[in-house]
Amino acid sequence: MKSLSSIALGFAFFLATLLPTFAADPKVGDTVAAKWTDGGFYVGTVTGISGAGANVLFEDGDKLTVPPADILVLSKDVAFKVGDHVIAAWKGAKMFPGVLTAVTEATCTVKWDDGDAPIDVAKGRMALAR
Repeated sequence: MKSLSSIALGFAFFLATLLPTFAADPKVGDTVAAKWTDGGFYVGTVTGISGAGANVLFEDGDKLTVPPADILVLSKDVAFKVGDHVIAAWKGAKMFPGVLTAVTEATCTVKWDDGDAPIDVAKGRMALAR
C-alpha cells in the first residue's frame, strides 16, 4: 500500500513547490524531508549549501545534493493539532502522508492515508502538509 502513498506524497510535495507555506529555506544542521532519486522523501540532515541546492546526508548514510523545491524543513516546534494533515516518517526514514489523531508534548499519533495502523511519530520527524 505504501507505493500508492508514495505517488500521493510525490504529488503533495509537487504542490509544495507551488505554495509559499511549503517554501524551504534549509540551513546547515537542519533536519529535512528531502526527495531521493526514487521519488520518495526521506529524513536527512543538511550538511552544506551549494549553488545546486542543499547537500543532504540521509539517515542511511547516502548523500545527495537536493534542489530547494524538493526539501521540507522539519521542526519539533510546530504547533501540531488533532486533524492536521502531515507528512511523517513511517517506521524509519521514509515519509508518508497521514492525519493526526492525538498530540502529546513530544509525539503525534498519525493515522496513515493508506490505512496502515496508526503509530506515534516524534514531532521532529513530520511536517504540516498544507
